[in-house]
Amino acid sequence: MKKSRFYVALLHYPMYNKRMDIITTSVSNLDLHDISRAAKTYRVERFFVVHPVASQQQLIREILDYWQQGYGGIYNSDRKEALSIIQIASDLEEVVRCIEQERGRKRHL
Repeated sequence: MKKSRFYVALLHYPMYNKRMDIITTSVSNLDLHDISRAAKTYRVERFFVVHPVASQQQLIREILDYWQQGYGGIYNSDRKEALSIIQIASDLEEVVRCIEQERGRKRHL
């Protein structure tokens, strides 16, 4: 049987606030942990965290570094494994390009 491959993306921009203004939301440590754990459980190929702001991307890298190369990886190896499927992207178009490159073909709509 052929393995089905699917991907998840958490978008932080563009989002609507309660006044329907387009905003950028901030990264949450819990989102990274909880979504990656669920994604790993359901065999998601890659979990993209999409944020256009460089400082927020750096925060994601620091969180991942702690849980993968730092003490967190020793303390909780399951979390280390779950976070291994995260990839940072600047926008949804970058996500699509990454998937197309990884799959070796363009998406079909």
